[in-house]
Amino acid sequence: MVGIRGKQEFDEVVANGKGWNFFIFYTDTSQKSLQAVETLKDFEQTKKDVFVYSVNASLVRDIHPVYGITSVPAVLVFKDGKKINLIYGTQNKAFFENMMSETTALPSHSHDSATKTYRIVVYTSDGCPWCQKAKEYLKGLKISFREVNVSRNPSEADRLVKRTGQMGTPQLDINGSYVVGFDKNRIDKLLGIRGS
Repeated sequence: MVGIRGKQEFDEVVANGKGWNFFIFYTDTSQKSLQAVETLKDFEQTKKDVFVYSVNASLVRDIHPVYGITSVPAVLVFKDGKKINLIYGTQNKAFFENMMSETTALPSHSHDSATKTYRIVVYTSDGCPWCQKAKEYLKGLKISFREVNVSRNPSEADRLVKRTGQMGTPQLDINGSYVVGFDKNRIDKLLGIRGS
């Protein structure tokens, strides 16, 4: 893991980036940040095509505002010089492995003439009317998502409870931020939709 000291160095890494580049934004005072740094350090050691860079947001203040990063830990992911994802919070190595394998499921959707990229998983269960409403809402926005039915996949249900502490559905994972229930206002906020 290499530390980034400023925007110029960051821009050079992105411009010359081949393969996967993960930038972990952290602070020394946040225990979750330090945990996220360690997870990505371990992840980098297990993947030969992944390069991880650390950005101490307390010291390097000219990068995160450009990418709309408002809290730490946050991971900005690029592939071959193109921004793929922005993930908030602490995640495990399996999360990042899944994200890398799902790049074909990373939809683009345009709002306010700026193209944004989303990684969305909708956790549903059999016979759940609000799950259907959540899926219909995203389809109406022409935003792709992956559906995981926790009624049919107990191991995913267990993982979801560990992540959110909630058993109910629907739950939406939008770039690493979770929405419990069909909370249209929160979904719109995470998708950057204004005036909804």
